[in-house]
Amino acid sequence: MIRGLADAVGPLSLPGARSIVRPSQCDMFRLGSAEAYDAGFAAGAQSREHRSGDDDPGEDG
Repeated sequence: MIRGLADAVGPLSLPGARSIVRPSQCDMFRLGSAEAYDAGFAAGAQSREHRSGDDDPGEDG
């Protein structure tokens, strides 16, 4: 609780915190660290699959 900022707080008749909740598609922090890592790893693997083999130094043509 923060005290001393009464002028920064609206009356109880205003909508609560639920009115400012973002949809999950717009929330940058909806994933935990493990989920974010897995999603990034999967996106990178998918990107690698779509690249042509000519510019991939890891493949033996």
